[in-house]
Amino acid sequence: MIGVENVEGIQTEWNSLIPGLTAGRYDTVSAGMSILPERCDAALFSEPEIMYTTAFLVPEGNPDNLTDMQSAQEAGVRLAVLSGAVESGYADKLDIEKIEVGDGQDGLDAVTSGRADALALTGISLRTLAEKTDAPVEVTDSFVAEIDGVPQIGAGAEVFPQGGEELRDAYNEKLAEIVSDKERWLEIVEPFGFTEAEYPVEGMTTEKLCEGDLDALAEELAPELGLDG
Repeated sequence: MIGVENVEGIQTEWNSLIPGLTAGRYDTVSAGMSILPERCDAALFSEPEIMYTTAFLVPEGNPDNLTDMQSAQEAGVRLAVLSGAVESGYADKLDIEKIEVGDGQDGLDAVTSGRADALALTGISLRTLAEKTDAPVEVTDSFVAEIDGVPQIGAGAEVFPQGGEELRDAYNEKLAEIVSDKERWLEIVEPFGFTEAEYPVEGMTTEKLCEGDLDALAEELAPELGLDG
């Protein structure tokens, strides 16, 4: 579609994705990575592909009654988080005890072994993990984390190295054709566990997310996101 005839996948730990990209070990990161200002300083992001929400993978029955980051803070749980992921930052800002893991499977193992009370990650990632294991775990409903009263609105996107504008722009051109048609977007992503809840809302752009003014973005997008204005 964009002139690339062969695509080869390379699996690596989350925290090494952007370092590996900037080192030239691969040409792009396809991991639904959240668009954050500090990451925008290090790499180029496509326009949003998916809305970014968080959930918890917890022991069956959700014994700590976790529903959002504040409930985790109040319950005094120990969270497993991916090293370098946004949930790690949420835990730091709310003084939630955490252990950092390399990937989702490590986080699942931490929960089932009792080393962590829950794994915080995107809802889609956790649902996929839960479907592939026989362990007695479940996934909470997804939520938009709130820090200091500000909804942490976010989106995931494809990531390119600095200087990769040509490929990024070609990718964005085709991405726009898909995202502008919700039914087509759903047809592509639903087989992988995504739902309409992850559909990127109009007005959420990479430029705005890179600026990092989430308070202003939440106010602007409140009607589309169902937030209080």
